[in-house]
Amino acid sequence: MFATGKSPNRQRRRQRWRRLEADGLCPDAAPMVIDFSGLRIGLVGPIPPPHGGMANQTRQLLRLLQSAGAQPTLIATNPPYRPAWLGRWRGFRAVLRLLVFCGQIWRQAGQVQIFHVMSNSGLSWHLFSMPVLLIARLRQVPVVINY
Repeated sequence: MFATGKSPNRQRRRQRWRRLEADGLCPDAAPMVIDFSGLRIGLVGPIPPPHGGMANQTRQLLRLLQSAGAQPTLIATNPPYRPAWLGRWRGFRAVLRLLVFCGQIWRQAGQVQIFHVMSNSGLSWHLFSMPVLLIARLRQVPVVINY
């Protein structure tokens, strides 16, 4: 234990906070309220099934954005194959899914104000996150990546 009962790190943090307060850079104690009403968001991510972590997070974020007054549009990275027999052709279905996905992103980029991408690493990054980043840059739409 220190003689003052406080750790040096805690004292440094308090001093830094006091300097921010003196400079007027510290946020108010009141909770920050963000108005999402009318904000058009393109939410890109997986949907259940499978009922995994990211699919559940995408579904929960969609509900929270709707309850906050935003107008989210879900663009699924794993929609069911239509017609269902396409799911049996492994290479063809991947190319077809990528082309359909890129078309959806291109269309939505003209309608949304921002994209929010639920992103994985590895091949999924290149198949689903990079197209959104490239199309959004071409169409001048900001992107938030949840990695």
